Amino acid sequence: MDALRASAPDMHEKVIAAVTHHASRLNLAGPQGGPEAGAILHSELTSLTASIKDAAPSLSNSNAQEIAMGVISDWIMRCSLDFPANAA
Repeated sequence: MDALRASAPDMHEKVIAAVTHHASRLNLAGPQGGPEAGAILHSELTSLTASIKDAAPSLSNSNAQEIAMGVISDWIMRCSLDFPANAA
């Protein structure tokens, strides 16, 4: 994202807007993909990549996916995970 900001500030702003919109949808509606973590992750990665590509069509698919993976990784790292105690 830093390289994109330095080389194409207008495109960077469009990508940031797409990510922010996706995060707002995720906060409101929750994740897509079903109950399994892998399915949710795959669905959100696909959806966010598509949103980024829609906002910045000149980005390659691999760059859009790399940005989406970085954004989702950041969300996961900042998420406060709270697992219930094992009831065994």
